[in-house]
Amino acid sequence: MNTRTPQLFTRGAALWLRQTLYILLALFAIVIDNHFHQLNVLRNLVYITLVPLQALANLPTQLIQQTNHLFSHQLELISENQKLKLELLQDQVLVQDKAFLVKKNLELEGLMGIKDHYSTSIKLSQTLYAAHNPFHQKLIIDGGATQDFKLGSPVLTSEGLIGQVTVLFPKSSEVTLLSDKNLSVPVENLRTGYRSFTQGEGLNDLFDVMYVPVTSDFKVGDEMVSSGLGGVYPAGLPVGRIISVTRDSNSAFFTIRCQTNHVLRSGHYVAVLNPINDHELINKIEPLERSPASQDKKKNTSKKK
Repeated sequence: MNTRTPQLFTRGAALWLRQTLYILLALFAIVIDNHFHQLNVLRNLVYITLVPLQALANLPTQLIQQTNHLFSHQLELISENQKLKLELLQDQVLVQDKAFLVKKNLELEGLMGIKDHYSTSIKLSQTLYAAHNPFHQKLIIDGGATQDFKLGSPVLTSEGLIGQVTVLFPKSSEVTLLSDKNLSVPVENLRTGYRSFTQGEGLNDLFDVMYVPVTSDFKVGDEMVSSGLGGVYPAGLPVGRIISVTRDSNSAFFTIRCQTNHVLRSGHYVAVLNPINDHELINKIEPLERSPASQDKKKNTSKKK
């Protein structure tokens, strides 16, 4: 009986021998290929075989690069679009009172000694949402006390005046709209120059022009602009357009309804003007007191006494 233990692993050639053999074989292949170019066919065959595998291996990297490029390009377009909207709004705010300035040019030429200038800075903001109060017409905008917003600041869009900042929060502000019953704005009929003030109806972006005598010239379609009285709102800002003029037989005044120029939703951009301060108001009044007309009036009053 054979009692010899079987060998599970047979030992082959020594490691140094196999390494030497492989090195000699590689050197032989290099020499043959360099002198006789006999391995080009084999090299091309291996290359053709590996090209699809190489493309498949690079596919995840290419997908990641293309996805990153797509998202980065989209973000750049969004950022550029927002920047252009802000620039357009600022330009429109600066030129929207052109029609009013043309109309008032003749009056200003006759007041050579009076300088009527309203200087204020403009802050751009964005509407967040409408205040959830069925009894008031209010809007919440981005930016508050930490952004140096002021109470009483007029708020406008590219279409014209929309309201006034009435409540300040650290990061946001509450704007009372023209259609709110608690907000009144001094206005002027751009066609006739008649001045009055508004009162909101509390719904549907509507407001009324108050206490206009039936002898006044008001028509449907007339544009109402801010008159500048009181110094809170700059003169010439579009406020709304008359949609109806009715007369009650028992009243000496018209009932004039107007539609605001804006339809606000979240995401709209607005401009916030700094309100006039006491120093600016004094600077507006002092030239009037020094004007020739004011001096003549004082002399006439003294003579009567």
